[in-house]
Amino acid sequence: INPNVLIDQLTADDPPYLIPVVVVPSDVWATRADFIIPFGAVSYTEYYNTRFYLDGGPGAQTLGYVGSIPTESLDYWTEQGYSIDDRVGRQGLEFSQEDSLAGTRGGALYVVSPYGDIMTELSQKDSAPANAVFSTIDIDLQRVAQEALGDFTGAVVVLERDTGRVLAMASTPAFDPNDADVNNPNSVWNSYFGGEQDPFFNRATQGQYPPGSIFKVITAAAALESGIYTPKSSLYCDSQWFGLGEDAPLDDWTLAKELPPSGQLALYEGLMRSCNPWFYQIGMSLYNYVPAEGEEDAKNLVAEIARGFGLGSPTGLEELPEEDGLIVNPDDENYPVSEAVQQGIGQGRTLVTPLQVAVYTAALGNGGTLYQPQLIERIENPNGDVLEGFEAIETGSLPISEDTLREVQRGMYAVVNNARGTAYRQLVSFTVPVYGKTGTAQNPGGDPHAWFIGYTAAERDDVPDLAIAVLVENIGDGSEFGAPIFKRVAEAYFYGSPSTIFPWESQFGVTDPDYFVDAVEEDEEAAQDENNTTVINPN
Repeated sequence: INPNVLIDQLTADDPPYLIPVVVVPSDVWATRADFIIPFGAVSYTEYYNTRFYLDGGPGAQTLGYVGSIPTESLDYWTEQGYSIDDRVGRQGLEFSQEDSLAGTRGGALYVVSPYGDIMTELSQKDSAPANAVFSTIDIDLQRVAQEALGDFTGAVVVLERDTGRVLAMASTPAFDPNDADVNNPNSVWNSYFGGEQDPFFNRATQGQYPPGSIFKVITAAAALESGIYTPKSSLYCDSQWFGLGEDAPLDDWTLAKELPPSGQLALYEGLMRSCNPWFYQIGMSLYNYVPAEGEEDAKNLVAEIARGFGLGSPTGLEELPEEDGLIVNPDDENYPVSEAVQQGIGQGRTLVTPLQVAVYTAALGNGGTLYQPQLIERIENPNGDVLEGFEAIETGSLPISEDTLREVQRGMYAVVNNARGTAYRQLVSFTVPVYGKTGTAQNPGGDPHAWFIGYTAAERDDVPDLAIAVLVENIGDGSEFGAPIFKRVAEAYFYGSPSTIFPWESQFGVTDPDYFVDAVEEDEEAAQDENNTTVINPN
């Protein structure tokens, strides 16, 4: 508890006689009690037995919590042999693994006389202790991912690139599972309910967001698979694109940044520069392509490739609830060509979850194999026998050729390693090979969502390579916020600890308030300047 909070309570006009400070395991208290008790200012009580979540349960939405049986499901649980005052898993792994974690309940069935005397024993079942469930989560990496998000609203998903193991899954805002126990005198459980932010909502699996420019890897793949474009195709990336008419220009990101146009770019360089006009053009040209006899039209090719990348449907993660996301066919009724143009840059109606994005990022890095993400490493019985162990599950392959995959990888490598790449400045000091893509997704609810996806290609024997998806809601550019968070997580994994502070930090874990104040002032100045100029593109 922050010392200032304690001071406020101690110096209040009517201070409480006792101020709850912390709940700890009894063995931890036993190692420190002899040092603390002599001060005479601390009282302690051995309150209760409970499920204790170390460090406040990082990854709370994934881990879940144990709580009282909800009234609406009381009949279900009592039919399973539970008492009305029992506690059950209420979310995450606690819920999905209840059968293993609860053990086997024992009991006996008797025939009794009207006076309560046992006449006959019909059946008996012995109780058995619970099994142990080991997750795939790397607890150190989970802590880093959770702390990296800090006070932002967002999600980080870290997968083992070549197997589908979920090594970290963070969602913020979060909650402390220890607060779910009403016997906990420090509980602030009621504070989690109400308000705009829902800490129980798992943004990693249930959040559906426009992908913005991280979708461009799919658009590029569709362009190459169509045969209309080749790796040698190029386009002049101007500040604006007029493919829908002179009166309906669409902007490149360089215009708002007051940067010069990116110039003539090959397709992989379009990924490197995240050139909007390149992908507007692809969306429009595939939509308008007139196939020769015997050919298929390409109107829905981007959507079909996206579904082949696993978008628009759950990933198959069995332990947590998932949302589908949304991939539309541009030639559906009432969808104009502008829908295809917006789909080309990951906007329009397109929606994805961070977990879906992490899965296809891993596939781009491992040679094209889509793996089902999994959270269970193994389940052991009380004797230590393994009842269930992790096995990688292939769910499909990316629907693209090896040549297309190499070209997309070439673009993702340039994003990070070419001096003109949109993530070069943020990741140039990281010594592990990284392939990535920045994304800044416009949304009607406020400031853009910041994305960064990337995979490592260290090919080391001691640690597997990673695929990471980072999303920060309503914050700004993916290069400014998503890429640094990716770097923080990857540094902790490969170096043992982070080595670079965030641009918005004064030191590790300490936010520099001036960083955001300056950013707000810059936005206000820009808005003032805009009020004094002619609006070129109100869209």
